[in-house]
Formats: sequence, structure tokens, C-alpha cells
Amino acid sequence: MKTTAFIAETPFYISSAELGFAQRHADRYALYRVYDVLREPRFFSLEGDVNDVLGLTPVTYRARGGRTTSPRVCCRPDRWSRRWRGGSRGSRISPSGRG
Repeated sequence: MKTTAFIAETPFYISSAELGFAQRHADRYALYRVYDVLREPRFFSLEGDVNDVLGLTPVTYRARGGRTTSPRVCCRPDRWSRRWRGGSRGSRISPSGRG
């Protein structure tokens, strides 16, 4: 089931695990799309092979460094931590949030 507060045609995300399950069980798979949930909830179902009933576009990728890449450091750790804590030396933010 995929829900949205918007119109029925609003794009939605489907994970690679969900997609794999849908493809392995295409003969008995149904995706229920619930829409307009905040005003007048309605739904429809899409049955069968998701490749036939949905327009699928890959939008995310998992990335990691591998043996063929060598890590490159862009700046010294002390400079990075200063930036992370709030920018220039005069504007550090303490963990309590009180400056």
C-alpha cells in the first residue's frame, strides 16, 4: 500500500526490496494506492507485473568506496570540526545551544 494526501497520479517511491518482491510474485501481487487521504480518501489497485502497470525510474543509488578508489581528504579534521560546530571561530555553537 502506498498513500498520499495528493491526487492519484502523484509519483511515489518503491524500494528495491518492494520491487523485487512484486516482480517475484507478479502472478498474485497487487499494489493498493490510497490518495487524497486528508479530505476524501479513495484508493485503486494495480495488479500483476509492476513493470507493465507502473512507469519505473531509478532515482537513488547506494555508493561506497571500494578497493579501486583511494580516499582523499579535502581538509584537515580540525578545520572540518570547526565548520561543523558553527563556522568561524567567533560563532561556535555549544552542545547546549547557548553559544
